[in-house]
Amino acid sequence: MGKQQKAEPAVIDVNAAEKWPAASAVSEQCIRQTVKGPMAFKLRAISVAEWDAIWAATPDPEPPVVKQNGVEKPNPEDPAHKRALADAAFARLVAIVDKCWKTLPGETLNAKVAWASEHLQRGGEIASVSDAITDLSGFRRGGQESEPTSTETPVEVASPEDWAKATEAGAVFVFAHGTQTLRFALRGISNAKIKSIETATEPGPPPMNGVATSNIPGRRSTPQPNPDDPGYRARCDGLRKIADALLIEAACGFVLPGKNDEKAAWLCERPMWEVHALLQFIRNRMVSYNEYVRF
Repeated sequence: MGKQQKAEPAVIDVNAAEKWPAASAVSEQCIRQTVKGPMAFKLRAISVAEWDAIWAATPDPEPPVVKQNGVEKPNPEDPAHKRALADAAFARLVAIVDKCWKTLPGETLNAKVAWASEHLQRGGEIASVSDAITDLSGFRRGGQESEPTSTETPVEVASPEDWAKATEAGAVFVFAHGTQTLRFALRGISNAKIKSIETATEPGPPPMNGVATSNIPGRRSTPQPNPDDPGYRARCDGLRKIADALLIEAACGFVLPGKNDEKAAWLCERPMWEVHALLQFIRNRMVSYNEYVRF
């Protein structure tokens, strides 16, 4: 009997929002080779929102500050700091597997980390499963490429009208997606459209709740703009996500569901690195002028 050939992935033209699957709908069985032999895991992709939440819960700790020659400097080589970094990275792996495979034992993330530390004999196994999840979400996946949608024959541009028509030609972004391939037909974005997105997502100046102290006797401290204000940073992050959603909407030519904040929330439900790769491609190819790009 001949060897059974693997079926070609189905090609889906993503020409409407509902054609782009949420991360929760992207799943496949992944085989991980370990010293115990092959193990099969049914995994699903991780979304932008889930990834952001995990990073917020497991941030990398700041290095300690040491004084050298009277100058304070961070010391990333501190052994305790390196251990804390490793602990945060392991907690992140546990959180990813807990979210996208099965719920691990424990009521809190710390309890889940303690369970994994005690019961999983090889740390590399959970890292391998986490890698499979991020790959399923678009990280290190192949099949990302740009294809000119117009003919290879040069288009003669003899007038401003010719140029305006020729520049409408788009590109195709193809994304390998497990058992299927997503195909995004993209179009260029004008400078006027970019400016309108920037205007709609401008956060405004930061609050004046920072304080600049003065070393001059008799001079009072004065309020200063504080870009690190938590509320302002949250506002900037929310508006950045809205800008991402509006940019994808403009390039793809279809409408994302809801108002602006709902569009951003919808986009954050898609697989993490699909969104990242598509945005990067749009910025490099559909906004900026770059020659034919292959990822």
